[in-house]
Amino acid sequence: FAARLRDLFRWEPLGIRSRADRDAKFNKLAADLFALQFKHNQLYREFCQARAVLPDAIEEWTDVPAIPASAFKEGDLTCLTAEERTRVFHSSGTTGQRPGRHYHSAASLAIYEASLWPWFRRHVLPGRRAPQDFELAVLTPPPALAPHSSLVHMFEVVRRELRAPGSAFLGRAAKDGSWLLDADGTVAGLRRVASGVRPAVLLGTAFSFVHLLENLAEQKLEFRLPAGSRLME
Repeated sequence: FAARLRDLFRWEPLGIRSRADRDAKFNKLAADLFALQFKHNQLYREFCQARAVLPDAIEEWTDVPAIPASAFKEGDLTCLTAEERTRVFHSSGTTGQRPGRHYHSAASLAIYEASLWPWFRRHVLPGRRAPQDFELAVLTPPPALAPHSSLVHMFEVVRRELRAPGSAFLGRAAKDGSWLLDADGTVAGLRRVASGVRPAVLLGTAFSFVHLLENLAEQKLEFRLPAGSRLME
């Protein structure tokens, strides 16, 4: 099943001939995934049974019941046994709240990464440049300081694929777990990128860009990044 998911994310190995063909394959895969989750995820199965929706009644992927996001804070909504859970990502939330939890095994994390990089490269990186032709700046803490953030893990995959140095992460974590921007390090990084010729890829959350822009405004600084640079919020 994992191999089929990886193939779907790549598209080409599936032998897809048309949009209708692709949609039919996706619909079948979604129905199979629903049946798998229904069988192995007890809390989700009880949720579906309460709504009288069973796998053999699914005709379109839109028939699959969507469980409220808040449910991930109430119990372990996962098909993985406790022994299989090698990583857990937490949802962001108000201080003091119990975060939602999203568990991964090594295999499911590999699927996560397989779905991530091809689409990032296709939609964010311009033209036919090689990944190593870009400079990277990430406005979040590094993975070691935010081990339960799926977003930071995503940025780490991008960093790895771009073959960028670990110092590309320009954020830090406060004692309460909140994220802060290393203002001096970010300005130094932007100044270095702006003085070069390689396009920059600048990644961050909405608030990290707010903090960056406020800091630049206070210092009366602005930077013109090389042609082809990209920003993703």
